[in-house]
Amino acid sequence: MRMEARSLSAVRAAADSHNPAAAFELALRYQDGLGLPADAETAVAWMQRAAADGHALAQYNLGILCLTGRGTPPDPTRALSWLRASAEQGSLRAAFMLGTLYYEGVAGDRALEEACKWLDTVAVRGGGIVPTWPRTAGLHDLTPEQVAEARYLARRARAESAGRPDDDTPQHPGRLRAGA
Repeated sequence: MRMEARSLSAVRAAADSHNPAAAFELALRYQDGLGLPADAETAVAWMQRAAADGHALAQYNLGILCLTGRGTPPDPTRALSWLRASAEQGSLRAAFMLGTLYYEGVAGDRALEEACKWLDTVAVRGGGIVPTWPRTAGLHDLTPEQVAEARYLARRARAESAGRPDDDTPQHPGRLRAGA
């Protein structure tokens, strides 16, 4: 249902009843001033509520708001946390942003293995959205062992999210080299 088609009172009632989709919609209405005055801080409060209730798109948007400081003080660590929650639910947009932010080191030191893990996830699951990510993201700083570790972590995360048992998880690259 399009946002304009639902009355503001119906959306607010559903959001007050802890409906994450309604809370997300209300957040967008406050963010963009749709049917009520724009209010970035109130938008963040409703986005937080939807995100805390597991709404993946709200988690992504809240991560971006925390990163940019729109309606909330900038907080790169909090941004990474919300982006990770969204990416773990399958958001490729969040996974790409997460990989990029880890590569850039926005919350401190660069985390190249984490960057590689999330960008590899996007490359594999995204149907080739980022087919040459090591070159395009500048991840040439990684050693072959770090790339292998990150790809292992990405494969393991995909296996776990698909509900495969541990014995189906690809072997750790270090164990393969050790002959395990």
